[in-house]
Amino acid sequence: MKNTILASCLIGASLILPACGTSDGDKAEMFNQCRIVLGDRSLSPNLREADTTPDAACTCLEATLDDGGDEREMIATFFERVSTRMSSADESAKEATDALVSGALLPEDAGAGDGQTFADNLSTFNRVVNGMLDGMRENGGACPAI
Repeated sequence: MKNTILASCLIGASLILPACGTSDGDKAEMFNQCRIVLGDRSLSPNLREADTTPDAACTCLEATLDDGGDEREMIATFFERVSTRMSSADESAKEATDALVSGALLPEDAGAGDGQTFADNLSTFNRVVNGMLDGMRENGGACPAI
């Protein structure tokens, strides 16, 4: 009887846990948006210094971030907003980011529904991606998380 209850609990947990992670579709979408943003010429010097490419950096970022974590969500939001702005306004990543930061400073756009602003997303992006690129630079262009 105890084994049956334990087995039922384990089966239930195994069905619930995958729902907490990031779906493959979400990962693919973030990877594509990452490639758009990091593939922009304005960011090329940062990638060259780390001896990497946009594809390799985006793959490393995926390996660096925890599934379902706050950092992943904030960086995914950053990529989504910047890549959308780049496409719709025909702007570089830097121009799109500057415009989004400027818009976030206006009172009507300052707060997001979940309490995060674009500036919060940018801060997290800078901290995580710069740390990752530093690690890649120190590792001869290879991702330390892989």
